[in-house]
Amino acid sequence: MKNILDNSQRAKTTITCFYILLVAYILMLISDFMEYQLLSKGSFGYAEADANDMRQLAVYLLNFIAQVILIVVFIQWFRRAFHNLHKAGIKNLNSSEGWAAGAWFVPIMSLFRPYQIMKNIWTETKNYIRNNSTENETELDSTEENTSDLSLIGWWWATWLITSISSNISAQISRKANTIDEFTNSSLLSLVSDISGIVCIIIVIKMVKESQKDQDKFFRIWSNKETSSSFEISGSDEILD
Repeated sequence: MKNILDNSQRAKTTITCFYILLVAYILMLISDFMEYQLLSKGSFGYAEADANDMRQLAVYLLNFIAQVILIVVFIQWFRRAFHNLHKAGIKNLNSSEGWAAGAWFVPIMSLFRPYQIMKNIWTETKNYIRNNSTENETELDSTEENTSDLSLIGWWWATWLITSISSNISAQISRKANTIDEFTNSSLLSLVSDISGIVCIIIVIKMVKESQKDQDKFFRIWSNKETSSSFEISGSDEILD
């Protein structure tokens, strides 16, 4: 089948990992809020500071591990979705399939290319379903009429950028901080990053679920077409024999 691959298991793994990361982010939000409260007091003892640092270290380590695992499984799902469109011979694709993985790690390009590729996956998968569904595939005809509704992807990317930028600024301030006020500002930005990250995760879970529904339809249509083509070729061979 020209190497068209089922992406449903990767989607399930990705969604599970996002739920784990969501729990990690909620714990981080609680921990960052506790740190912000401590810093807002203006004065605290060494014991309180040590307890805060140990808690923050544990929570951030959990978040880091969850993110590393998620990056791997999400990019695997993301790349296969784009790979399948390429193998199906769809012409309106804005990148080679290798960029579905590589674009995440290239400076500047990582700010916009993954969004463009996800938009391509979303739109072209729907277009393929709409253009190739048959009367016998009634369950496939329920594809949303408005294939240009990309607001979900826009919100995903906006919250992802806010999370990343606010987290990086917070880290920069924290590294250079010498006063309580500077640490407090860093902690406040961490809270912004946490909240934005939670919203982003909720959005991306919905996005992956919705996209995978279409990818499943895409895969069934393609499989049915390939099966029909095989029968036609086999039948022709029998007639010639």
